[in-house]
Amino acid sequence: MGTTFDMLADRYDLLVDWPKRLVGDSCFLEKLFKQNNVQRVADVACGTGHHAAMFHGWGLDVEGSDISGAMLNQCRRLHGEGKRLRWVQRSYVEPTASTATFDAVVCLGNSLLLAGSLAAAQVAISEMVHAVRMGGIGVIQVLNLAAIECGPVRWQKVVRIEVDGRPRLFIKCLHRSETQAFVDFLEVDDSVEPVQWHSRSEPLLHLSFEWLTKTIQQAGGAVETVHGSLGESAFDPARSNDMVVVWRRP
Repeated sequence: MGTTFDMLADRYDLLVDWPKRLVGDSCFLEKLFKQNNVQRVADVACGTGHHAAMFHGWGLDVEGSDISGAMLNQCRRLHGEGKRLRWVQRSYVEPTASTATFDAVVCLGNSLLLAGSLAAAQVAISEMVHAVRMGGIGVIQVLNLAAIECGPVRWQKVVRIEVDGRPRLFIKCLHRSETQAFVDFLEVDDSVEPVQWHSRSEPLLHLSFEWLTKTIQQAGGAVETVHGSLGESAFDPARSNDMVVVWRRP
């Protein structure tokens, strides 16, 4: 996973309309943080750091961590770094420097689905729970794979980008079978003959609400609510695009 996203670090943001996404996400998260007096936040598998930078903009103390050094270089380039905004290279199966440190831990997007195995995802959740203080909260957001039809490819993004002064076509898609799911990236350079292309594929875990609830409980947390998006919509296992689980360390 680290290698794929190292290679995608300078392309990843082209696939996301960050201003639009952050407007939608901020309403849910800021309300949740204020209700729980959150001052210190850990953004686990932070990618290019837009959520972490948003939290910092709210006046919070933020640590963003990611396994990809290239992603963290993008974080520093885009958002800077200081006493209250730190970037740490660390897998989410590695413990934070000290336990019970944060008021909130978030793992957003599809980061947890990329853990590679259920065992790794279980360790990641345990580390998240142990990283928050007693009474602290956590948010896990993942794609609800149960709502994706088996078989047909779901085309998510087709964009034109420029790399080293040459145009490229960049494509992202999802596909799922009964037992497996993958996110695929295809980059095509059609400015040369013969056409050159590179692809990357990453497996996605099937994480059900029942599995997440059980795993969070085993780690010492307790699920409080589940939503179909960061816009607080009700979660429908058969229809919701996302699954957003809010949990607490009692």
